[in-house]
Amino acid sequence: MSSNNDEEKRLRSVALQNAQTILAARQRAEEELARAKRELERKTEELALSLAMARATLEASSDGILVTDSSRAITDYNERFLGLWGLSAGAMTNRNHNAILAYNCKHFKNSKEFLDRIDAIYCASTPETYDLLELADGRAFESFSRIQLVDGREVGRVWIFRDITEKRCQEMTLRPNRNGCGSRLPASAMP
Repeated sequence: MSSNNDEEKRLRSVALQNAQTILAARQRAEEELARAKRELERKTEELALSLAMARATLEASSDGILVTDSSRAITDYNERFLGLWGLSAGAMTNRNHNAILAYNCKHFKNSKEFLDRIDAIYCASTPETYDLLELADGRAFESFSRIQLVDGREVGRVWIFRDITEKRCQEMTLRPNRNGCGSRLPASAMP
């Protein structure tokens, strides 16, 4: 019976050692999980701050800005963009750049030229573009676009619009052979 007793003691001892090892491993895992959680919370706070700064920067611009991803979906924009094109924030809910382009066509005498230019920019993946947009109502916008790269991979495009109507009017009134800034120029395109 003593050998059974010894065997039982050894088994209890092994079971106790196993339980202590498991408990220690669990404690280490819980500590590591808590450390990882704190690090994730810190990174989340950093990301939130970075996003807030990016949003503030976007809104601080006097230019209209639209950002699209590689599938032409709208990923961001600022209020100035909405104002320049007469859009409501509700128009942006579906994030469809083609729908916004279709809406913007009403601003051009030749909407096909406008849409063809946008399509050419997307298809050619031109790194940077510049266009002068002359709208049917007499306004003039400079339009710039630039491909956005992440780790060398194209992820989208940033479109920037600057209202230069007043500047153009001033330039035209200074020229002796011009009739002021009321003359309409043909639309060359881009959103």
